[in-house]
Amino acid sequence: MYFYYLFLVLCASVFSQNCPLRCPACTKCDAQKGTCTEPRDFVLCSKGGVSGVCFAGTCNTGLTVSTVPVPKCKTYRCPVSGSCNLITAPDGSDCTPLNVEYESVCLGGVCNRVWLGLGEEFPLKNIGCVGKPNGVVCDTNHNLIDGETCQGGLCKFVDGTYYGYV
Repeated sequence: MYFYYLFLVLCASVFSQNCPLRCPACTKCDAQKGTCTEPRDFVLCSKGGVSGVCFAGTCNTGLTVSTVPVPKCKTYRCPVSGSCNLITAPDGSDCTPLNVEYESVCLGGVCNRVWLGLGEEFPLKNIGCVGKPNGVVCDTNHNLIDGETCQGGLCKFVDGTYYGYV
């Protein structure tokens, strides 16, 4: 029994992927890889005592931004050096607040909560829009920018079709 336990502990340590306790300023943990390789763009940093802005995972002292942190549904377009311009984030960009159990995406520069259109038990029923007003953004297929909205209590595509049982 002891060897079985030892084997499980060994397997867990070999196959688990944990990031270090603290990642460098311009990166965050990539939980799938267990490394600090996810870039943290447009946050303030310091390199050699000179203030800068994180871009592509490194501290760039040649960039300046007007607003930190970046407002929801906005991003920066940056040259190699100089001032970055604040622009509207592309449709479908994630704007979900931290520590919530729903998703939000940018559509036309506005952060919209996305209601899950299908129930979580089989058979999958299209029940996510029950009691929601028409026009609220919903999703049944993990494509958050295909135009699905609540219509008459169902999550429907623009053409009126829908997924799931009624």
